[in-house]
Amino acid sequence: MNLNTTIPAINLEGLKKRITKLNKRATKLGLEPITLTEGSRHIGKCYHSGTSTPFPTELVAVTISGDVPVVEGYELIGVTGHEAGVNIVKLNIGGKMPKSHWDNENNCDHCGYKRKRKETYVLKAEGNDGYMLRVGKSCLKDFFRNPNAITYGASLAGFFDSFGDEFGFLPTLPEAYPVRLFLAMTNAVVEKNGFMSRRRHYAGGEVTTRNRVVESFKCLSSERLIAELTDAHYAAADDAITWGKDLKHSDNEYLHNLGCVVEYDIATTAHLGLLASLPDAHRREKKRLEDEVDAAKCEWVGMVDHPITLSVMVEGVKPFNGHYGGGIMYRFRDFSGNVLIWFKSGRALPNINTGTTMTLSGTVKKHDTFNGRAQTLVKRCKLS
Repeated sequence: MNLNTTIPAINLEGLKKRITKLNKRATKLGLEPITLTEGSRHIGKCYHSGTSTPFPTELVAVTISGDVPVVEGYELIGVTGHEAGVNIVKLNIGGKMPKSHWDNENNCDHCGYKRKRKETYVLKAEGNDGYMLRVGKSCLKDFFRNPNAITYGASLAGFFDSFGDEFGFLPTLPEAYPVRLFLAMTNAVVEKNGFMSRRRHYAGGEVTTRNRVVESFKCLSSERLIAELTDAHYAAADDAITWGKDLKHSDNEYLHNLGCVVEYDIATTAHLGLLASLPDAHRREKKRLEDEVDAAKCEWVGMVDHPITLSVMVEGVKPFNGHYGGGIMYRFRDFSGNVLIWFKSGRALPNINTGTTMTLSGTVKKHDTFNGRAQTLVKRCKLS
């Protein structure tokens, strides 16, 4: 038997565990194992079990191969069940069990007795005549030297028969969101709208990042947004997940919770706000580490009360209010990576924008340290 299909990627680990369990039985019985081959992945839509609303998720192609064994000259072709006087077809392997065996009474051709039994196995003999017989489950141990190979064959056939119901749907959770896709979509939303936390939202901000992503999942725009996701969005999601998984043992409650949420491939509605904050937390941590490296490289420039002239790039322009009035704080970076700060009183100078490169002439006012970084305060500056 061969099966080529796609399943939600979040079901892949469960499928591997199920096949491993069946293969342990096959190995113990000296039978050929089931093989699983993973194929390509893509974003598509799938259903939660028991629902009629499709949901965006990551799908993976799988190919599964395995054969129901022929045991001591007999091939299992079906299983009928007998409950409350009703005979039902539980398995019809490859459609080989003829209709004449669908509604047979629960008699056994081996012992010749009709008794209360739950299952009867329909077997077909090898050879040209290919006669069929029915054996009760309890009689298998008398009919075969290796009866477990027959029950294993039934389990294998049942696995293929119910594969779609077991692995073809998303878990029956209250809106289970695939973590990797959710984070990739979060990166795209933040790239366009910036990050909006719940706290900032309640303080008068716009729609939270969490709600933007959830709304994208639930409306037609999700298809457009998913189509616009780039490798960079997924790579950033993967980096954030890798970073997040190391946080579970953090002494910080928030970071600990992040670590717990990304430990699994899916997240429920209750955890989406926390999950949506992961990319921003990861970016802040990367910036902190970069700032530490940058701070270690920064040095003071010139000598206090001595003039300096050097080429700089404008790194920031920000208004301030002080005891003696307001003004503009200019932040510069020289080409050795050192930081210079000028607190200019009064109005901002024209045409001085972030990213502009110019020549600064002024006097060193003070050698200072801010957030562990050496910075040189200057005064009486001229920019050209």
